[in-house]
Amino acid sequence: MVEQNRSREPRVLEYRKHLKTGIYLVFAAFVFSSGLCLGDLVQWVREAPSGTHSAELLHSLLVKLFFSVLFGLQYFVNLRPLAAFQVQVFEDYLQIRRGQAEVRVDFDRVTSVQCDANPSLGGWFGLVMKDGQKHDFSMVLERAEKILDGVIRFNPLLMERERYLKLRTQLILADHGMARFYGHFKGRAAWVTLSHLFVVPIGFAAILGFKQMHQMSVPNPVSFWVMTLRMVYFPVLILGGCFLWWMNRTIDRSIEERLSREPENKLRDITFEEKTVQRLLPYHLGGLIAAFAVIYAFDLNSFSWLTPAADLPHLNLHQRETVWLDHRFNCVKCAHSLKRGDAIVFGNKGNRTFGRLVRLPGEMSQVNGVAPAGGRSPASFERLRVPEGKVAIQLNPDGGDVVLIDLSEVKGRLTGTFFGFLFPEDSPI
Repeated sequence: MVEQNRSREPRVLEYRKHLKTGIYLVFAAFVFSSGLCLGDLVQWVREAPSGTHSAELLHSLLVKLFFSVLFGLQYFVNLRPLAAFQVQVFEDYLQIRRGQAEVRVDFDRVTSVQCDANPSLGGWFGLVMKDGQKHDFSMVLERAEKILDGVIRFNPLLMERERYLKLRTQLILADHGMARFYGHFKGRAAWVTLSHLFVVPIGFAAILGFKQMHQMSVPNPVSFWVMTLRMVYFPVLILGGCFLWWMNRTIDRSIEERLSREPENKLRDITFEEKTVQRLLPYHLGGLIAAFAVIYAFDLNSFSWLTPAADLPHLNLHQRETVWLDHRFNCVKCAHSLKRGDAIVFGNKGNRTFGRLVRLPGEMSQVNGVAPAGGRSPASFERLRVPEGKVAIQLNPDGGDVVLIDLSEVKGRLTGTFFGFLFPEDSPI
């Protein structure tokens, strides 16, 4: 008899295990981004940056601070309470469990149903009680429409029928969307997903990176591979997001039409979903191949942008003007060799300096300036041959302050526009 009563108990609704794992990953992302933000803050305070590098370091700090706050709010405000949440829907009440605490919500004490939900963006709906208390439920709760159905079945006057059916449809669409998403990480589909997220991008990044390592100097391999992976994953994530949105929207329209005819038919149409994926996947793969081809052809992982904090008349650059830095040009006698007259950037992050290359290794140069941090120069007004592994850089427009620096300090050559980066021989600064 006890076993029969247990079998009749309503299904326990909770957040999927994958989502719970994601909650802790968001917390890890919060800790990681906060650490990066703290590192930039310490560097900014310690070095009190000014001049050409101030805007760059401040921009890096603000970006990391933004992501730290974003992940922190998501975890502490939205996600943390969901990790230990369960609910059962009975005929005339809900039984809610949050960890060890249990709450009974009687349907006869519910005065209204509020909602702010969208199947694509997420949201919530809540039950308002007679005493003013409110119980909110996220759309990502598995089979959340059972809660809404139970409340409205008990008291149909709580919501207009049209509003009820619209919210119910949104909850079903959200539940189906979550189930499809997690389905990509189960069985054979998981191999396809993991290959798409890791094997293919990392494999392409390795091919691209090893090609470039034979064409340029790589004094900082970690920074080089980070830039390469960042550029490779940009189209992977953007195109992947577009593919998921297109697939979900196509499937959702079919579900909406079916629910309008058969409100109780809430089952997923697995056959239609598989056919939709097979029909849209070639477009996604074609876009990804095209993006990889462009990255490979133009070495798009080898550039970044800068904004000088002051006018640099000897380089024809104005304050706050956005310029592109081509990191391939950091060596001599290589595929992308530096030439006399190139505008370059050298130094470490937070202490970068702009200058114009005036002499290459083996050429005679008059060195009459004091090198900035990281650079070295002999006595003033000394004429000497530029040693191997070094170049002579002019720091101001009147010909003074010519210093010697190590080639390993050169970060790249400046180009005026994005197209100047794509076609560097045509439009150098």
